Amino acid sequence: MENEPLQPLPQPEPNDVQTQLNSLHHLLASTLVLLVVVSGTFCMFVRNQVRTTSSDLQAMRGAWTNAMVQYQHNSPIMDEAAKKFQDFARTNSDFASLLAKYGLKPGAATNAFSATPAAKKK
Repeated sequence: MENEPLQPLPQPEPNDVQTQLNSLHHLLASTLVLLVVVSGTFCMFVRNQVRTTSSDLQAMRGAWTNAMVQYQHNSPIMDEAAKKFQDFARTNSDFASLLAKYGLKPGAATNAFSATPAAKKK
């Protein structure tokens, strides 16, 4: 076997290389413009979501505060009712099992209706 000399690769014409380079430049510029448009649209979407969520949170915060005030107002009534249920459960074993099912045990020192210490401080 004889070693044949390697044939050099055909050199592209300078005009062809320049055309390819221009095409690549236009493709890159188009991609960058598209990236700016997509990221701008996404930023506007996120800003809109933040505004909407912030206004919803403000509305919920008012409702939550109102619910906490109502709970604190009714807490003594619920505590008294739970105490009466527990007193009744001491004499009635059927009712005691019902209370145990819902987490109220007869003779418990604390009952399930009392507010948390953090809620009472407010």
